[in-house]
Amino acid sequence: MEISLIRHGKSQLTENDKITGFEFKNWVEKYDYLGVFEESTYPSETLEKVSIANIIITSELKRAVESARLLNEVTKIISDPLFRETGYLLNHHNHLM
Repeated sequence: MEISLIRHGKSQLTENDKITGFEFKNWVEKYDYLGVFEESTYPSETLEKVSIANIIITSELKRAVESARLLNEVTKIISDPLFRETGYLLNHHNHLM
């Protein structure tokens, strides 16, 4: 068995303005809501890994699911908040105690 970690594609959120700490929550919500750009090419090693995958596991965030589907349209995808890069434990800490 081989496990590969692949980062999601480039976000459609292209805002580059400075924001305050108060604005950061709204920025994160937009970042989480928007999907990813479909690229004209992807790294060959990445395409090779996903083409032979038996299963693809992602967070439930739109950018992660879209990235997986863009790389492999047929393999089963399992999505769960547990696989978020950040924030899962903060949002689910009551379940762990």
